[in-house]
Amino acid sequence: TDPEIDSFGLDMNEGVLMLNFSETVAGQSLIRMNFTLQNESNSSLSYFSLLDLPISLPVYFTLSINLTTDELNQIKKMTSLATSVEDTWLTVDYGALEDVTGNGLVALPFSDALQAVYFVPDTTDPRLLYFDIDLNSGVLTLVFDETVLATSLNLSAVMLKDTPDNITNNTYTLTDGTWAFEDSTEISVVLSFYDLNQIKKIRGL
Repeated sequence: TDPEIDSFGLDMNEGVLMLNFSETVAGQSLIRMNFTLQNESNSSLSYFSLLDLPISLPVYFTLSINLTTDELNQIKKMTSLATSVEDTWLTVDYGALEDVTGNGLVALPFSDALQAVYFVPDTTDPRLLYFDIDLNSGVLTLVFDETVLATSLNLSAVMLKDTPDNITNNTYTLTDGTWAFEDSTEISVVLSFYDLNQIKKIRGL
């Protein structure tokens, strides 16, 4: 008898896709790229297929697939996918996995996807990894550890200073700038003419 996926859940905070099967399966036979998340039961307007990466999983009836940072960031870019149980559905190609006797996993086509039984949202705050400022082009580049909502950037909360502590007079708080409203791990801000000139006036900054 071919094994089936009974249910699944997605934890976007820990980056884990949990699969529950109708019988014991051979985890080492799993083909990651044959598993796809989509936002509706019978549509593939927003979808993401797991990357083709090596995997080591046990022989068991429940398997946990750890999503990579790259996979999580790509999923987070799709604002209509995997934000709740309602827009988290799974499709699977036939033979994406085998049971212990070699029978292939029953397919879940995109026209009849399986809905998640539980969903854990991303509750971890993003961190700024580093930044770069080019005073010739007037561009400030911010690089984060995960995909961020570009429209949420508040420039008035960004301060430039010449030391890591607060004991300095050489500081400047940004007032204006433009950037693309595309969610990403990197945001490049074109500083306003006023801000750029004010920064250049401050010695030591």
